[in-house]
Amino acid sequence: MAWDPCGLSKINAFVLARTGIIYLSLVTLRKELLENMHEELCHVGAVIVYQTLAFKYHWKHLFADVMRHCLHDCTTCMEYNLKKDIVP
Repeated sequence: MAWDPCGLSKINAFVLARTGIIYLSLVTLRKELLENMHEELCHVGAVIVYQTLAFKYHWKHLFADVMRHCLHDCTTCMEYNLKKDIVP
């Protein structure tokens, strides 16, 4: 592998790794990773999903993507929040 002054190495043409953080540039890979992590963490909430992802991954608007997915795109979380808001 050639020396890179920025400390970046190219992996699979769309993932860049630097100091243990993986920078994702492919949108479909980001979405798949986000959905899988959210499911794996059993829909714990946006902040924990963000913290877990940010520990190892990074991309532009990571926090906004996590918030959008957890609050607007995940049907399981939307159903739970709807039931929680209904007062018997």
